[in-house]
Amino acid sequence: MGLILTIIRNLKINFLFGSLIILSCLGDSCSSKHTYYSDFIDIPKSGWLANEPITFDIADSLNYDGLNVLTIRHDNFYNYRNLWLFIDYIAINKEIKRDTLELKLADIYGNWYGNGFGSTYEFNIYLKPLFKANQLKRIVVWQAMRDDTLSNIINIGLAKVEK
Repeated sequence: MGLILTIIRNLKINFLFGSLIILSCLGDSCSSKHTYYSDFIDIPKSGWLANEPITFDIADSLNYDGLNVLTIRHDNFYNYRNLWLFIDYIAINKEIKRDTLELKLADIYGNWYGNGFGSTYEFNIYLKPLFKANQLKRIVVWQAMRDDTLSNIINIGLAKVEK
């Protein structure tokens, strides 16, 4: 019986993620901005540790004058209304600039602001350009919540879109 429930649960999760991808593609076709680069990094099911950052390397061929969009995907069981992040921008010359962001993910009644289907929600935010496009080498994202281990964040993505 436990094996059957696990299979059904996995099928539901795969269906939800597939539906999200299709809806994202349909939504992107109506958008006026073109995405040149996109990368998502999954967070372990055990949680996102405060001392384990998510790193996005910006390839030279993708280092153009566009906007960086950070995407947070979380499930319905995320325990907070917000998410604090430290964003480190690392230049080719190894100079580092840090930004601190508070993402408000839900209102006071627990209604999620991001787009969602089922129990998964996606929240997007444009990042400040702290370096010129041809100088940026890496973006490092740290969770800055009070919990050492942050649960129910599914993955984090970075996209480059035209201005």
